[in-house]
Amino acid sequence: MYNEPTSKILYISEYEILSIKQVIKILSLKYHFTVYEDKNREIFIQDNFYAPSDYKFKLIFENTDYIEFNLGKTTRMNAFYENMYCMECTYTNNEKTNQIINEIKNMLKTHIPEKFISLEHFIEFCDKASEINLLKLPETLLPNVFVAIDELFSDFKAKECVHYTKSLNESDRPETLRIETKENQFSYVSINDYKIYVKNNDIFAIGIKKQLNNFHLVMITKTKNSKMLTEKFNKDFEKILYKDMAINGGKFTGDQKIIKLKEKFTLDDIALDKELKDRIKKEIFNFFKLEPVYKKAGIPFKRGIALYGPPGTGKTMIAKIIASTFKQTVIWVKAGDIESIEDMNRVFRLARYASPSVIILEDIDFYTEDRNSPHANKLGVATLMGHLDGLEENDGVLIVFTTNRIENIEKAIIDRPGRIDTQIFMGELGTKEIVQILDRRLGKFPRDFNLFTEVLPSHSMMTGALAVELSTVILRYSIINMNDAEGEILITETAVKNALKYIERLQNKSLKLGFKV
Repeated sequence: MYNEPTSKILYISEYEILSIKQVIKILSLKYHFTVYEDKNREIFIQDNFYAPSDYKFKLIFENTDYIEFNLGKTTRMNAFYENMYCMECTYTNNEKTNQIINEIKNMLKTHIPEKFISLEHFIEFCDKASEINLLKLPETLLPNVFVAIDELFSDFKAKECVHYTKSLNESDRPETLRIETKENQFSYVSINDYKIYVKNNDIFAIGIKKQLNNFHLVMITKTKNSKMLTEKFNKDFEKILYKDMAINGGKFTGDQKIIKLKEKFTLDDIALDKELKDRIKKEIFNFFKLEPVYKKAGIPFKRGIALYGPPGTGKTMIAKIIASTFKQTVIWVKAGDIESIEDMNRVFRLARYASPSVIILEDIDFYTEDRNSPHANKLGVATLMGHLDGLEENDGVLIVFTTNRIENIEKAIIDRPGRIDTQIFMGELGTKEIVQILDRRLGKFPRDFNLFTEVLPSHSMMTGALAVELSTVILRYSIINMNDAEGEILITETAVKNALKYIERLQNKSLKLGFKV
């Protein structure tokens, strides 16, 4: 019996239209119908990818029932929500047509397209999508991110990269950054480009997103898959990432940027009391030479050393010398580098992956105040104590703390052996060391006296920073007293005495300056 043709309208979104031919082909194999294309005009999308614009085709079944589809673009007034296309269906068998149309609708939403043309397309396909901020990334690790992801998700198929095409937010635009991975070594990294990974019905897109001055690894996936994928990622990703990075021997800040010193320093560049300098050399600079002795004795090859004393006594200079001279990995952490517990965790992970290594924790009193203090960050203190207690994990790690206020540091850190093994006080310099600084900075200029010891007060005492400032002020007074701008700079006894008076006034109290006549 012949059935009169009847019509229905099927609305299709602007992204679903990209998969319509793929879906019809799959269904033709399932239901054994033949597809006849009467009209097929396509429009270019991108990268040799086309989508049907006017598409008319017919599905003919073995019993001569048929469904005829006429696909065309429609207006928003006639569509639902964001749908931009309508497909008129003319058919002879209502039951079979309903079944086919329902399958088309379902497959357009669930069958993974051959190609995604944008991140908006991917997000629409995921329907209830979750955006997960996985990890804050230092610049030095960016070039190897996708190598590590490919290894971690080796059982997934990596597809194309996509990005936002409709966002008006400039921070979403893809760009290529030139990243310094080691001093004078560079790589190029794509930002805001998301790579798609697929395994059966599991799918996610992952990319590097720049937020303010930080880089974050961001995953977008179906909400139902987010927990499984995040757990897999959290378990092994960083270990794989660090494994493939050439980080050993690198010099990094606490947020893992490359340390770039304007000039290199050695122990000869710092004026210290001989006994103090010998101790620092023995405790810090000779530590890694002692590894065979530690191993032979069967004790953990790790140290914690605290340099403490008033500002300007050379603690930061020691850090600069370490960064300049050590062949081992150096991570120099300033107080502003640590904003969260995870930042502290990341510092220790890098030190362990890249051992032998040195961690310099400068101004540690800023984030390890005694737990009895009302302003103490108890969780931060506990985190640091946990890292310091590591035995096998910290093998080959030297930790150098600096502080101006050792009395404020949590006692369980500073007084417990195994966390801090040695405390070294760095105080004011005596006359001999002050003269060394003045000779080093002013020695190339002629003077109207023989030695600085002749014009300095006996038993002078001041910090290294103040001695450097003194040399600058002496030079300034010497220049002011010149009669001829083209003449030679002469360091005079008068300039030295005026500079000493200026420094004393600067400090307000002669006792603070430390001169003892």
